[in-house]
Amino acid sequence: MHEKKFWIEQEETLAYLRAYPFPIKVLAFDLDGTVLTTEKKVTKETLAVFQQAADAGIACIPVTGRPLQGIPEVIRNLPYIPYIITSNGGKIYKMPEAKEIYADYLPKEKAVAVLHAIADVPVVPDCFINGKGNMPTKAFTLVPKMGMSEAVKAYLLSDTRDFHENIEAFVAATEDGIEKITINFILEEDGSKRFGDLVYEKLKQIPDLSLVVGAIHNYEVSNLTATKGNALDWLLKNMKIAPEHAVAFGDEKNDVTMLEKAGIGVAMGNGVPEAKAVAQCIADTNDSDGVAKIIKNILAF
Repeated sequence: MHEKKFWIEQEETLAYLRAYPFPIKVLAFDLDGTVLTTEKKVTKETLAVFQQAADAGIACIPVTGRPLQGIPEVIRNLPYIPYIITSNGGKIYKMPEAKEIYADYLPKEKAVAVLHAIADVPVVPDCFINGKGNMPTKAFTLVPKMGMSEAVKAYLLSDTRDFHENIEAFVAATEDGIEKITINFILEEDGSKRFGDLVYEKLKQIPDLSLVVGAIHNYEVSNLTATKGNALDWLLKNMKIAPEHAVAFGDEKNDVTMLEKAGIGVAMGNGVPEAKAVAQCIADTNDSDGVAKIIKNILAF
């Protein structure tokens, strides 16, 4: 694969895309902080460009940390989306029938150990099972205090979740696979996670976990091999498409493996330094149709 570099100035980005030697067959894109705006919306411009890409025979594939039911219907129900990767690579669905074709579950004993380790800390775990989030009832008290946007608070407390008095007992009793656990924190005024270091140290004592950041207010815990990059790699092989023919878009640390796997990794202008460091191109921000602008240039060449 080509040498990893990145360009911030638009003319250099356009020159790179123009000279790229492989036709693009797949667009893999993160949602929060990437396709979705700060208000958790997808713009008409972005949807129009996705349609143009689909019309050109390019597969448009969401790759998100969210569970299936947490994906906005405006994206989940797009008729031209062939697959969706959810839970940071914990699950892949064939669409539109939402048929599960791949899973990399967090072993139940590790999930219970994670929940037990943080039981006395004022954080809100969110356990993804069967495409839906599961939270303790204390979320109704803690989430409004967390310092995140109102759109995120509304999403976390929406009907995309079920709520349980004893989340540890619920997970211990389930016979279904556990896709991921997101741990949500109260944010300090400087943007740091309250009790973030404490939780991190507790979780590092549990072996063979993938522990990444999906947003400023969370840690995301998965099986060690459950990453966006591994899931995208599996799916591309299943589609018989080489990585060189894929473009991936992301903004956070949990997107890094996906940006590294694709032939072209695109980090958002609002992305974290870790994402920008492995990308070939830097897009405009998620609030300025950054993904759509790059895709329009890809279609032009």
